[in-house]
Amino acid sequence: MIRFYFLKFLVAVLCLIVVRGALAFEPVVVTATRTAQTADQVLAPVTVISSEDIQNSQARDLGELLSLVPGIEFTRNGGYGKNTSIFMRGTNSGHVLTLIDGVKLYSATVGTTAFQFLPLDQIDRIEIVRGPRSNLYGSEAVGGVIQIFTKDGSGKTSSHADVGYGSYNTLTAGGGFTGFSDDSSYSVNVNYSDTDGIDSQTGAQPDKDGYDNTSLTVRWTRYLDAENDVGWRVRCPRLQLYPAGSEYPVGSCG
Repeated sequence: MIRFYFLKFLVAVLCLIVVRGALAFEPVVVTATRTAQTADQVLAPVTVISSEDIQNSQARDLGELLSLVPGIEFTRNGGYGKNTSIFMRGTNSGHVLTLIDGVKLYSATVGTTAFQFLPLDQIDRIEIVRGPRSNLYGSEAVGGVIQIFTKDGSGKTSSHADVGYGSYNTLTAGGGFTGFSDDSSYSVNVNYSDTDGIDSQTGAQPDKDGYDNTSLTVRWTRYLDAENDVGWRVRCPRLQLYPAGSEYPVGSCG
């Protein structure tokens, strides 16, 4: 009798393993070939970071999140708000192409992507293709391509809010909602962060380099059919870098 129940238990476990394997679908990516393919069909090394992965990573900013991916390193010149550079597969930071919803993203001042100004709460998923993709994207993609997809509101209606406080008088807050109505989807997300920062360069003029970032993202999409849609997106950041104790920013980007 004991053997009979043990065999039933063993068969149930094996069936569960088979079912879980059948339901473990590979994610669909579009960055590697600019067409929709599952990750196992793409020849290049591809990593997909989902919204669940972002939440579970406990990363404080985009640079820290990307550094968890094999083949990627990042540097930051000081504390929050300072220039963040991403290096992929040994290439320099100017050889990594960054896209947001298919649009190239570059800083107007330093010529590279301003990763430090992209809040994680507004990101739905990230596709990372490691290796040269210059034949598809040009000379900027020698090291690879990073494409960031913002929250689009597809699926059921939901809302979120968070607030945090930490060292160096750091305050973060954010919230938003997404939803789907008839044949349209929408999302609104706002984030705020403020910190006294640290002194990134000790010496003759000691001071803390504070950081203030307020950003708003609004997205609306109307689905015409199964393969076509139209929409608009608005990203409205208000970014400031200022020495602690001063009411005048030393730099801005908006």
